[in-house]
Amino acid sequence: MIPVAIDPLFLYIHIIDNKRKCIDLDRTLRIPISILRSVTDLFCVYHIILQFRTGFIAPSSRVFGRGELIEDPSLIAKRYFSSYLIIDILAVLPLPQIMIFIITPNMNRPITLVTKEQLDIVILAK
Repeated sequence: MIPVAIDPLFLYIHIIDNKRKCIDLDRTLRIPISILRSVTDLFCVYHIILQFRTGFIAPSSRVFGRGELIEDPSLIAKRYFSSYLIIDILAVLPLPQIMIFIITPNMNRPITLVTKEQLDIVILAK
């Protein structure tokens, strides 16, 4: 939930540059927000690794409140691959950071409204 709460902060990075009369990125705000997002991404990566190491109770053995704990790494991995792995990987992708630090600075011109909208779409789609 924390990365989802941090993502809207990227929407506050856009500022209006009065000297050039255009939209630009706030350089003092983009670094702390990106660091905060990267730290939460590291926790999510740790969670993904932990999911491969955590056993589970077999659904077929959940009769009368007792169950068999599955500790086989291949069965754990198979279950995780078939359930939430893709969602977790999509949540960890650093798309806002890539937009702010790689794509936008390499444009060699002031940030246009289209670039602002692209960043907004990336943040909202994530």
